[in-house]
Amino acid sequence: MNWRDLSQFPQSTLNDDWRVRKGRTVECVGIEHAKKEFACWRVLNRNLVLAPGSHAFLPAILIEGYASDAHGAFILACRKGMLTLFVAILMLYMVSRSTSLSLAGAIQANIALLAIAVFDHLTVVRNITALQERELFGYWVRTQSRTDMYFWTAVMLVAGGIQLLMQERLHGVDELLVRFGAYFPALAQGEYWRVLTGPFLHASLAHWLSNFLSLIPIAMITARICRKACIPLFLVGSAIGVLFVFVFQGHHDAICGVSAGIFALTGFIIMIGFRFPEHFPSHFYKTVLVLSAGDMIIAQCLMPSSSLVAHIAGMLTGIIVGYLLPTSAVSPEILASNHCPNKFTTVEGG
Repeated sequence: MNWRDLSQFPQSTLNDDWRVRKGRTVECVGIEHAKKEFACWRVLNRNLVLAPGSHAFLPAILIEGYASDAHGAFILACRKGMLTLFVAILMLYMVSRSTSLSLAGAIQANIALLAIAVFDHLTVVRNITALQERELFGYWVRTQSRTDMYFWTAVMLVAGGIQLLMQERLHGVDELLVRFGAYFPALAQGEYWRVLTGPFLHASLAHWLSNFLSLIPIAMITARICRKACIPLFLVGSAIGVLFVFVFQGHHDAICGVSAGIFALTGFIIMIGFRFPEHFPSHFYKTVLVLSAGDMIIAQCLMPSSSLVAHIAGMLTGIIVGYLLPTSAVSPEILASNHCPNKFTTVEGG
């Protein structure tokens, strides 16, 4: 099943009235209640709507005759969000000018967020077809990559749990990094096994959480493209990130976190999207590239200790692997998703 196929959505033989599916619960509703679903639709909203005469529960943005209502409401919500960001930037600037607080990092991070939002609005959000493609692709990844989501969640939880236990025994994260992390004096003595163990250690709970939230969706998308490449690329990207920092920023004592591995997966997605644009949603690789660049900028603004060298090294690793990957290794489901504007594969009713 490719991501453009509407048969990926829950089917129903009861199509005499408007129905809304919330999780596994199905409610029979009238047109007025259905209109509320159109008015509050957001990307990756889990609520699905069954229109009279249809045989599939669909996102509101895909309901023929009402998609424009959902699209208009979503555009309005996005513009409100961008306006809120702009106001926040102005307020932070005024506070920094009138007080001694240093808010430059927060201001720059919000500017980066606003730039990402504006780019997305201009390329995807205001184009209903592009937005429909994003919704189809997102739903497909979310439902078809659940095993991958559970796997990577378990990996991060186990890594975090082991770190907590070891930190307790060693009385702090610093000693843990010296013993088992990517500690540069130890690497200089030939203990290269640390390039594999070190990235799984994190400086703080916030550091672990940010990597966890970034890794899950990126790994799910990568698995849809080529599951066999996911784990090796993640490990190699993390290791290369460590080695690059060791070589080019050796004045530091250590590096921790799997962000280089995450950027390796991201670079892989960007390159595959660039090579096969017709098999992905409109502006897919550009969107991922802008999000990744924004993520790097925001990380530097809010956490100056984060390593830009490791992030770039990881991304370049993924880009190279994505460029060299044979077409035969790309998922057949992806290659079956040919670009076809304003037309999706539909399922016929019985």
